[in-house]
Amino acid sequence: MGSGTDIAAIGSVNTTEYLLFPWGASGDYDLDGLLDEVRISNTARSADWIMTEYNNQSSPATFHTIGAEEGLAGTWTISAVAGANGGISPSGAVSVPDGESQTFSITTDMGYEILDVLVDGLSAGAVSSYTFTNVNADHTISASFIQPGDWVIYTTAIGNGSISPAGPVAVTEGGSQTFTIIPDGGEQIEEVWVDDVPIGAVTSYPFSNVTADHTIKAQFTVAPPSEDLTDCVEISDTPLDAQFRSAPANIMFLLDDSGSMDWEFMNSDASGAMFGDSRYVFDNPGDNGSGGILSDAGRKHWKSQWSGYNNIYYNPQTTYEPWPSTTLDTFGPADTSTPRSHPQYAIPMFDLRAEYTQIIDGWAVTSVTRAHYYTWYDADEDGDVDAGETKYLVNFVGSFPGGNLNAREWYVFDDVNADDVVQGNELTPISASSVPISVKPKSFGDDLQNFANWYSYYRRRELTAIATVASVITYAQGMQVGLYSIHGRINITVQKIKVDGVDETATLLHELYANYNSADMTPLRTGLLSIGKYFHKNDSDDGGIGPSPYADADDGGECQQSFVIVMTDGYYNGAEPWNPAQDHDGDNGDPLC
Repeated sequence: MGSGTDIAAIGSVNTTEYLLFPWGASGDYDLDGLLDEVRISNTARSADWIMTEYNNQSSPATFHTIGAEEGLAGTWTISAVAGANGGISPSGAVSVPDGESQTFSITTDMGYEILDVLVDGLSAGAVSSYTFTNVNADHTISASFIQPGDWVIYTTAIGNGSISPAGPVAVTEGGSQTFTIIPDGGEQIEEVWVDDVPIGAVTSYPFSNVTADHTIKAQFTVAPPSEDLTDCVEISDTPLDAQFRSAPANIMFLLDDSGSMDWEFMNSDASGAMFGDSRYVFDNPGDNGSGGILSDAGRKHWKSQWSGYNNIYYNPQTTYEPWPSTTLDTFGPADTSTPRSHPQYAIPMFDLRAEYTQIIDGWAVTSVTRAHYYTWYDADEDGDVDAGETKYLVNFVGSFPGGNLNAREWYVFDDVNADDVVQGNELTPISASSVPISVKPKSFGDDLQNFANWYSYYRRRELTAIATVASVITYAQGMQVGLYSIHGRINITVQKIKVDGVDETATLLHELYANYNSADMTPLRTGLLSIGKYFHKNDSDDGGIGPSPYADADDGGECQQSFVIVMTDGYYNGAEPWNPAQDHDGDNGDPLC
């Protein structure tokens, strides 16, 4: 063969011929010998790599390595995988030049539908194709499939670990599916929930006789260091029963029971209301503290019914549990048709099946029920609604009149004129299967129950405050807790919470549930002053609450700590109660000044 022969075009090699290779500026070189092996590569190789390969072939006993093989600069790999009963094309490891695009087509076997397509681990919905544009990194894409009538089990791994198989997983009617919970190295399983019910730190869970959609969620945390028995611990010579113990800490909750705590809005506007004076999203069930119900025009402003703006509105990603029950008060799931307006009282109730507003497009009318919400697909997971991210209206419907809510409708909301007002030509009904899994993590039944729980237990600022304080008290132990509201409607001195066999949790929570009624102004500073006087032991002023809770010195009072936690919506008014503020610590210095 002559000079300049392309080695890629050689084919079979006659070893009696000479090969000439161009080798830099020094000229060509003859190949004088037998060809033992010819390798053809579509990947660029450096001179060092080629020399190393030659040395390894020449002397295998002294194997050399220079690290990983070089890849062709500017080429990225997309790993495409399809589950059973369908396919993805192209599949496998697909090379894509830097900056180029690559489209994948998802197809199903006969009798199956696309369940979900995951792109880099995030749901893209039940799409039949997906295009990566301007590729500048490696990616993954996977597709799963479902047969109509099958059920779906959704998986969620929180922290450093995984659930195998990863959901969503389709299961036939009456079928079974076992999931394995796997922590990463150095991690441990903290808790596993099945259908939002904790079942402990199990390593696997079997679903059997599946007749509904389910969820399984696992939380992972850092594992504690293993015990080193060679590292001995020095034990004090002081008898344990001689060590001094301080009295239990005193914690007073100062509760804001002003009028604004009754509102159903919480946003970043100066007033915290909507359009300046709209305080309530829904019609008055009979126990609103003031006026200011959102008008019909206001109800078409989608952000008033979206938790991203009205932060107290229903968020489908949050689980709304009933308030903690005690021996004095029992709470359960809210009625999904007519939940209570306040969980403590049987009346009034509120009919979620009634119409909230109408979206009209010519002759077409979309009736939005009171049970509805707006959400969106946060593609980049930054918490903001960005251009190109899809917004949805979710509307619970049923057979009327008198029928129960039995389905949820999905609509894409395209705000064509960018005025945040929902108009008839901006709503497009879609199938639930086309909605990304991350947008609809709950089944219809779970979502509706969650919405009803939210309405009854959380929709007002006051209700959310009660739920929060009650949860803290329920899980507290070894302390004394009291409650005081700024208008004195709740006034209970500190009570022992799991201290020396005494637990007054039920007493505290009953006072909280029964007497938190919001109205009037917001004298937060006066409330703080009252608690300060209650804590003060020798000022002859109990703040209208009761005798100071500090223990005597012999009972650990000298080291006893006291705290006040303010639960408020952030506003205050009223005159400064100490008139003027004084330097009560004097010249005591750090850390008091």
